[in-house]
Amino acid sequence: MVEGTVVCALNIAVGISRRWYKVSRQNSLWKSADFSGDSRLNLRQLTAFIKSPLSAKVVQLRLEGYVVRSSRTYSLSTITNHALVLMTRKMENLRSLTIENANISNVAFKHMPKSLERLCLTGSIIGYCAMDDLANPAVLPRLRHLNLDYVHNLSSNSKSFQYILRKGDLVRLEVRHCNGLSNRDLMKISDFLVNLRVLNVSEIKFLNDNVLKSIARLKCLEELYMAFTGISDEGMHCLAQTESKLALLDVRGCPRITGKSLIAASEIKSLRELWILRFMVGCDAARASLKESNGLLVILDEVGALWLLGGSR
Repeated sequence: MVEGTVVCALNIAVGISRRWYKVSRQNSLWKSADFSGDSRLNLRQLTAFIKSPLSAKVVQLRLEGYVVRSSRTYSLSTITNHALVLMTRKMENLRSLTIENANISNVAFKHMPKSLERLCLTGSIIGYCAMDDLANPAVLPRLRHLNLDYVHNLSSNSKSFQYILRKGDLVRLEVRHCNGLSNRDLMKISDFLVNLRVLNVSEIKFLNDNVLKSIARLKCLEELYMAFTGISDEGMHCLAQTESKLALLDVRGCPRITGKSLIAASEIKSLRELWILRFMVGCDAARASLKESNGLLVILDEVGALWLLGGSR
């Protein structure tokens, strides 16, 4: 009886092992690895994963860390230079790396995997001179998408943003709520990042019409997010007078934007989506008139935008 039970257990174990082997061989199942929220890893666990054969199949890796790092949470550090070097050696297919809400002030960008095309550091704390490594063309040579939303210590006081501007091949840049950036630096975007298709400078409270007028010179720009900034009808009028490929424009919560801006924006032939908020002065009347005269332009308020983001996108 005991012998039969042992044989049965062995057969089950062999069956599970075979199935797991088949699963591990399916590359498509391991293209994306998400270690955020309840699934986030400490440094030891992450290192073990990188060293495992499965990591070689990963194309997109998402990690979440701990912004406030004390002596108790030091052992839970998400990323180190050593871990990045391991990624370079073990994860040859890695194209997208997300490190959210992590204290990575000790990390040097020169150790980032050279294969990366997308780097997202939303809500993380970077070193004061972390971006200096971008001055070297050999650092992140394939980078096309850089997301630095809510990286609060990204500042014009250092030369960090100037080094970002050297990445002329960027097609998407997101610096939402980076209030340390000066308008002078933001105005340089149109001179250096001429290939940008998507730009998010929302929630930068001192951003004004001068920045918008300079951004209007970006010929390849398709999506522009400037919600909750200081732009006005004057800047919008300037934007409407330029030839562009702009298809989506977000001006939600801009107190100096009125219905006149909606009318001006409708002159942009390529524009298909315009995001506003209901309380914006004169926007309801302008929206109603444009609904009849311009059927191609969809004007979304906060309710419509949430439905679109949650439903069709």
